[in-house]
Amino acid sequence: MATNYAVQVFGPEAGGTPVTVGAASASQSVGSATRILMTSTTDCHIRFGTSSVVAVTTDWLLPAKTPVIFDIENGKTYFAAIQDSAAGTITWAAVQ
Repeated sequence: MATNYAVQVFGPEAGGTPVTVGAASASQSVGSATRILMTSTTDCHIRFGTSSVVAVTTDWLLPAKTPVIFDIENGKTYFAAIQDSAAGTITWAAVQ
């Protein structure tokens, strides 16, 4: 049996800024968002934190072309990402 979920996406302030994922960690502010929807063109690893957050290849795997919703802990206003084996792009948006 299929399950349907309603997701409300806000923008453009709430997200949509593409993040280039490469061999070096790249970070992006999520502002005041408490939940975001992410998808990537390549397998990559992500971590949430403060403005100094850095992702490493042992962090959470975001599989390519797989939309994932993350609940963001209080005090974490950035995410960082690093490629698994190939460069790509993450797109994201705040959701409710």
